[in-house]
Amino acid sequence: MTPTFLDLKLIQLLAPLQVKPFFVDTIDLLSQNALVNGFIYAAALFLFWHFSEDSGQVRVQRIMLTILIGTLFGALCSLALQQLIRWPPPAAYPPLKSLYILHSPLSPNSNSFPSDSAILYSTVAFGMAAWNRKLGMALLGWLLIFIGPLRIFVGGHYPTDILAGVLIGFCSLQGAKVLVRSLPRLESLASSQATIFRVIFFLWLFEVGNEFKDVSDLLHSVLHLVM
Repeated sequence: MTPTFLDLKLIQLLAPLQVKPFFVDTIDLLSQNALVNGFIYAAALFLFWHFSEDSGQVRVQRIMLTILIGTLFGALCSLALQQLIRWPPPAAYPPLKSLYILHSPLSPNSNSFPSDSAILYSTVAFGMAAWNRKLGMALLGWLLIFIGPLRIFVGGHYPTDILAGVLIGFCSLQGAKVLVRSLPRLESLASSQATIFRVIFFLWLFEVGNEFKDVSDLLHSVLHLVM
């Protein structure tokens, strides 16, 4: 498959900016900086969890558990879609890669659809909106106004990749909500004070801040050994 016509046109419209070295280097640095990407979402989740009132702890943990399951659903959905829809990122796509002469692609991945980052961050944003709508919309806005455009500019994704990621994130969270409500065991887990539950949350928050790069590297290593 090939990127959409609108995707290609937008990338071409941004092409004149690719000849400005300082601008390109700055955008490239920001697009890969964890402090302006995953850290913001992980911090929002941590503060929400840490400073919640004791009287609302069960509701807070239910929201956290729902978002956690939503991110897992999103990852599985991404893996499934990658088997059906495949196209190279802009910086590796033959008709466009000559535009990125000043820097290498953001990601070595051969397929940019959908954006895993958009899935992860939008799931967190939609989940946080259940507690505070303004905060949730602010996190979604940061993705659409800042992170997404940066990834597009450096040739890591097309607009369609980002928008598809947001849609998947929304649907994944809705699926997680249904699952948590329908399974009494998950409802009980949401009210649990077990140490292991907190450890899982902590590790998950760390990986959210790191865009699950550690998990991805581990999976790729295991697949390499198996294959």
